[in-house]
Amino acid sequence: MKRPALYIGVPFIAGLIISAIVVRQLWAIACGVVTLTAGAILLWRRDLWKYVLLSTLSCLTACCVYWYADFEAENLMKSIPEEKSTFTGKIINVSESDSNWTAYTLDGSFDSGVKAKVTVSLEYMKFLYGDILTIEGTPARTKGNYLYNEEYYRSEGIFFTYGFDAELKEYYTPEKPDLRTIIRRWRNTMTERIHDSMERETASMLTGMLFGDKSGLSGKSKSALYRMGIGHIMAVSGLHLDFLAVIVAWILGRLNADRRVKFGVLGILCLLFVICAGETVSVRRACIMVLIGQSAGVFFRTPDSPTSLSIAMLILGIENPFIIHSASFWLSCSGAMGIGMIAPYMTKNLKEQTPIRSIFAKVISGFWVFMAVLPASAVYFNEISLIAPLSNLILTPLCMIAMGLGVTAVLIGAKGKFAEWLLLSAEVVEKWVLGISGKISELSWTHTGTGSGEVIFLITTGIILICLCHMMGKSRKLTTITAIITVIVTAVIPAIFHAYEYEDLRIAILGSGKNCTIVLTNGDESVIFDMSSSSQGASYASAYLAREGARTAQEVYLSHPTRMNIQRYSQYFEPEICILKETALFGEYRKMTHKEMLFHGAKVTAEPEKLLIEYGEIEYLCTKSGLLEEDDQPEILTIFGYSEKPLTESGIMIILDESTPYIEDSHTYIGENNLEITIRTDGKSRVRRLYAST
Repeated sequence: MKRPALYIGVPFIAGLIISAIVVRQLWAIACGVVTLTAGAILLWRRDLWKYVLLSTLSCLTACCVYWYADFEAENLMKSIPEEKSTFTGKIINVSESDSNWTAYTLDGSFDSGVKAKVTVSLEYMKFLYGDILTIEGTPARTKGNYLYNEEYYRSEGIFFTYGFDAELKEYYTPEKPDLRTIIRRWRNTMTERIHDSMERETASMLTGMLFGDKSGLSGKSKSALYRMGIGHIMAVSGLHLDFLAVIVAWILGRLNADRRVKFGVLGILCLLFVICAGETVSVRRACIMVLIGQSAGVFFRTPDSPTSLSIAMLILGIENPFIIHSASFWLSCSGAMGIGMIAPYMTKNLKEQTPIRSIFAKVISGFWVFMAVLPASAVYFNEISLIAPLSNLILTPLCMIAMGLGVTAVLIGAKGKFAEWLLLSAEVVEKWVLGISGKISELSWTHTGTGSGEVIFLITTGIILICLCHMMGKSRKLTTITAIITVIVTAVIPAIFHAYEYEDLRIAILGSGKNCTIVLTNGDESVIFDMSSSSQGASYASAYLAREGARTAQEVYLSHPTRMNIQRYSQYFEPEICILKETALFGEYRKMTHKEMLFHGAKVTAEPEKLLIEYGEIEYLCTKSGLLEEDDQPEILTIFGYSEKPLTESGIMIILDESTPYIEDSHTYIGENNLEITIRTDGKSRVRRLYAST
């Protein structure tokens, strides 16, 4: 049997997908369908009985593993009531912010003894990885929102979160930290030294490339890098470990080390690097594949990418069945499949006798890697790059130079004149990359949003056509041409739809809970009205505009300004910020309590906690219930906050407070935000729910 790992790993992942789709209560039907399908294949090709038997057993095992994990997770959530309790745990992740609040992920147990992972945000508190915290508050079950769906938290193993009312009762630093803590604190020290020697933006980009920590990078720079298709440089994975393997192999080769010694040293360094990079899905997948590939030389075998990838997927799936919901898992595995399998196969017959042909072969190879990750990118990302093959050919080598300089600086402690020179050199290269990315990413044809259904449909249809074309024609050239046409059509058709809907006015109500951020969009232009004080408003607005294909926001109006949300909006959009409030603070920004403007034929009147939009014969009003007047009779009404005062009847009502006494129906949305209202020039309107992509 050739490549038995392939017939175990791939069916195992297929089984996880099946069990994630089919509810646990229908396990017998799902297992029966899988068994009947295997039986039908055996009747067709009896000579394949070994492969079919192995694949079927692997698939059914995966279903059982997932359903058992789902059963355990359900029992865990039932065992912790949403009432005041105490939780003690070790910090395993820190999410820094520009405000006084810092988010922590803790791994520990409740006072009842139940073990779990929780998230908590604390103000004016700065702790490090490995510190032990005891907090008191009311835990809530993690719920999905527009930024992250519920499956994302399941894939991370996080089922509970403490709100901002959580109180820190006790904390201490263990006297004898474990290996993980030592490595992560060394990483924090290196990160601080890099930030001391470089500007914030370039330092954050370098720490992202070295350690996968891109939290300090501004939203605008992140967007530019992903629109160029080179965002993968900050997801520590195979590129980084291959870089490490080459260096280690060269050094040990100069020392004439035995192949077993080479494998042992590389294995230890890879494991240490995985811990340093935060043990993300992508770096763990890459570590497994690199070690399997390097072990081939020890046993006098030829490295095989399909086998390595299958084993890596199998190990990760057994370790955490919910990883099937992880965007990082799919992007990492599809990228590895593109680099190790699809691209070499599709460029097999291309000759590289001249520099021009060599460059052409690299472009085609990069194109097929792009095609491999395209489905996962379309599902999990807000937008996809259309120029990734070319930009990777030009910009990735520059990023590798900067990363090499950064690695050298870190190896000598990121301290001293020579380290400072290395970091400043890396900064120059990064500024070139950020500058080029920032300019080119502003061009609308370089990327497309994934918020519209036609993009997913076009990509799915295109992939089916590509597969059929290759199966029928057996021509790599024809298959490549078909794939290129698919990408062009995917870019052109949404643009045509966008132009057709140019006169439509779109109003998005975004946020979580009672928070409300209104994004007014027409074509490529948009204006934001943030009616609450949540620092997440900018993140919601940025995600929405990216998915809908709008480039940026020209103006932002804030009813409840804070330093945090002003900084967030400035990082994402660099807009003109206006404060809808009379205040002595924020003297550098315009202030007013009443603003009237025209936005593509719509008359907009903005006041603190009240927004009125008139477009054709349709009136849209967003306000607190306490500010609603008797003569307000809008066709579309959004209420944030709660009041027992009877509300004016409107054609469409969106009430963010879930405790409102109104009854939900086809025209009334209770406790819901993240909705989009489209108003057409003919007076018709429709409401669309917005869902998370990750």
